[in-house]
Amino acid sequence: MHQKRPTSGFTPLLLTLAILVCCIGCSRTDSWRNSSIKTGNKEFDSSKLIYPASNYTHDFQLEFLYSENSLKGYINLYSNKAPIHADDSELAMLKFIVNGNRYETIVDRLSGGQRVRLPADALALLINLLEKHSEVTVFFKEGVKFNISTYSFKNHFKSLKAKPLLFIPNDPIGIAL
Repeated sequence: MHQKRPTSGFTPLLLTLAILVCCIGCSRTDSWRNSSIKTGNKEFDSSKLIYPASNYTHDFQLEFLYSENSLKGYINLYSNKAPIHADDSELAMLKFIVNGNRYETIVDRLSGGQRVRLPADALALLINLLEKHSEVTVFFKEGVKFNISTYSFKNHFKSLKAKPLLFIPNDPIGIAL
């Protein structure tokens, strides 16, 4: 005679947990972070969007700061210095690489060399690339390059409440590698 084995709710629970773990493991992570300071006076409010460093010993942080009706962009290097451009300690050459195309720009190298400010044209170019592509590589020199995932960038950037930049090229000119 064949005996029926008692069933329990344990098997469906395990199956549900396995599916949940797979879904969480396969989902994209949102690396972008927003913060803002509200003063009660729009003239003095500010907001910040960062792509944070994943490892402070050899990584970077991308930062957009909107305050006093202007948008500024910075790249912070944690264990490297931006290389000096053409013997001018206040400038650095920066390249953005997307799908084999390279976009070169000169940026302001701030005191100490571990922070650079993106001038308006470089800032506009970077924002354009981040909005149109899934990944952008920031390249200073061999060994000092970083990949930026653009997943959810558009939504976070809109939350800065920044006014549109005057110069955002529709199709920036690239140099094929």
